[in-house]
Amino acid sequence: MNICSRGIVLLAVMAIAIAVLPGIAMSAPFAYISNAWSDNVSVIDTATNSVVATVAVGSGPTGVAVNPADTRVYVTNRTSNTVSVIETATNTVLDTVAVGNGPIGVAVHPAGTRVYVANLNDANVSIIDTSTNLLIAAIAVGNGPGAFGDFIGPEAEEPEPEGDGDGGGCFIATAAYGTPLASKVRSRETVC
Repeated sequence: MNICSRGIVLLAVMAIAIAVLPGIAMSAPFAYISNAWSDNVSVIDTATNSVVATVAVGSGPTGVAVNPADTRVYVTNRTSNTVSVIETATNTVLDTVAVGNGPIGVAVHPAGTRVYVANLNDANVSIIDTSTNLLIAAIAVGNGPGAFGDFIGPEAEEPEPEGDGDGGGCFIATAAYGTPLASKVRSRETVC
């Protein structure tokens, strides 16, 4: 890997994967920070600006997302091709889910029922059922998906497809490195 490639990888990995979560056992909110070269996640109490826990996860942790109930944190592990599920009450790994190759981006469905993982090297999005922590589907998207932050959202701005009429739905948006929005996947049956 040349210096330029290392710099690009370093910038991508160092993009802060942060999820702010109201405290479970304390009144202070917490931030969960992935540490790619330490293979762990730092839990920071944002009221005191101190690390209160360090959670060992898979190899090359990158993306971080919190479920709406604030009970689980999902961490993509880029080199081990897994997602670590952290229980926030104990800051321990509850489960590890195998996903596609090079998982980096992660988001939790607003209902908390699904986790979506952008797999950089497989050009797909893995879908995890949060009740079982099992991989239930993979959706092909454009090359090099690398979504960070919330990449699932309501479809409010878009017109309904003819004959659909349910008034809602969701979409996943992933972007390839260095390009504008590369792919848009819509499937109410699979995604929402």
